[in-house]
Order: sequence, then C-alpha cells, then structure tokens
Amino acid sequence: MKKISISTQWAPLCCMPGCNRRVGFHKRYTKQNGTGTGYKWMQACRTHRTIKKSQFDIFKMKNGCENKDGRHGFTCTATITSPSQIDIHHKDGNKHNNVETNLECLCRNCHGRVTVEHGDHLTRYDNRVQLNPALWDDID
Repeated sequence: MKKISISTQWAPLCCMPGCNRRVGFHKRYTKQNGTGTGYKWMQACRTHRTIKKSQFDIFKMKNGCENKDGRHGFTCTATITSPSQIDIHHKDGNKHNNVETNLECLCRNCHGRVTVEHGDHLTRYDNRVQLNPALWDDID
C-alpha cells in the first residue's frame, strides 16, 4: 500500500489563535461527483489535537457559542456543557482560511444552520484554492 505525502507548504495554518503550525489532512475520501479521490485538511495542528488538546478545549469553552447575541439572525439558546458541542466556523466559508479574524465558535446547532443558510455545505469538499497535483508525492 502506498503512502501519500503532501507538501506542508500548502497546508492551512492551525485554527488555534497564536499557533503558526501547519495542519495535516484526513484520510482519502471519494469525491461526491465521483471524479476520483481527494483530501480534507484538518482544522488544528497535531499538537493541538493531541498534546495540547485541553488548551484547545479551554479556548472553545471560553468563547462558547458566539451567536448568543443573535449576530446570525437568530439567537442561540443552547446550554454548552462540553467542548465537543462547539464547532469552529469559518465566516467566509473558506475552510482553508484559518486566520483568527475569520473564525468563530458556534454550537453544533447554530453552525449547521449558518452553514446551510450561507450555502457553505454545497462546496464542502471543494478546494477553493486549486492545488498543484505535483504536490502529492507517491512514497513506497
């Protein structure tokens, strides 16, 4: 079985404020239109997914759902008891843009509703920035 190595210079930055590490990618998936396979970038770097996960969870719990003030046209009424209830939302819909000003914490209900209302779910597996296929190197 061949392993795939992706050049890290094209990977998005970690979404944790102040972190300038590049993220990894999830395993291969089949594209919805059936044209082949692709990769989905992770949101957090390996360090914030493993060693410093508690730091990432504290960040999410501190912010809570940022739609409590109704900034998206409806007010959040969820009671947040766990960091797993909070998602990181990309305001501009570009999942590769992990700049701190483009991110906000939303509960899963608000995140799902906002994603559908903005139409971001229609481009879920599309890369907004076309990557050069030469970035993927086959390794035996």
